[in-house]
Amino acid sequence: MVDLPSQDRIDAEDIRQRARQTNYDWYLAALLAPRAARADLLVLAAFSGEVARIPSAVSEPMMGAIRLQWWRDVLDQPAGATIGHPLADALRELIARHRLTKAHLHAQIDAAEQALQSEPFEDRAALSNHFGKAWGSRFRLAAECLRGTDELVSRDAIFCAAEAYGCARLAAWTAAAKASGGDIASWLHVGAPGSSRGSSPTSSPASPHGASSAIEPATLAIEATASLTRLRQLWGAVPRPQRPAFLPAAIVEPYLRVSQGPARGDEPIELARAWRLLVANWRGVV
Repeated sequence: MVDLPSQDRIDAEDIRQRARQTNYDWYLAALLAPRAARADLLVLAAFSGEVARIPSAVSEPMMGAIRLQWWRDVLDQPAGATIGHPLADALRELIARHRLTKAHLHAQIDAAEQALQSEPFEDRAALSNHFGKAWGSRFRLAAECLRGTDELVSRDAIFCAAEAYGCARLAAWTAAAKASGGDIASWLHVGAPGSSRGSSPTSSPASPHGASSAIEPATLAIEATASLTRLRQLWGAVPRPQRPAFLPAAIVEPYLRVSQGPARGDEPIELARAWRLLVANWRGVV
């Protein structure tokens, strides 16, 4: 007689598949984390991916808003409540066990909600704020899962990681959009006060979490490189147990190579990302 897999194993596999399909960079990073933390980081990766994909998965902003509100309600349920959804229940258990900061989970929902809107970012500071919600929160929550008895990594390191990763992702997406004939200049002039607001692609399925910009990929690449350099300068102060939380930052340079090469999409191939993460994990530095 063949033993059927337990419900816990079925749920764990469902979460793993969600993470892989919706949040590949963080999925790979979770697999390279210490064994005891892998399942927890996969839950975070699956949640981030599920929330971030909502804007591209709906045809009407109202439907996206309803789905995002459902996740807000999940986070706000009283302690001990059971949702009956594998990922939602695993996330709530993770929050309680690691005392995760719910504000950073809500920040990811806010970033996805912004992607549903038609209004572009007003300036570069607004774009940085978006990077913090969409990406900084992911680095922060992963670090919270890994901190143990150590002090949490500095906000400066989290900010640099979010800026580097966000600029690199946006550079790759912008280059791909331009290559396909998109009118980038009409979407958003970041850092150009008083510029007219045209239509925004923030609801476009191809847009990375609503981030659209008229900044040239080369400019974004410079900013990404500067932030990555600063993160590396801070690396010695990052507690060793929390360093795996920053592994996705190792993929900044592959994204930048995509933005500078022939436009064949807006992401590095999976093998390139996996190899870069393996090397970074082996060397112990992003």
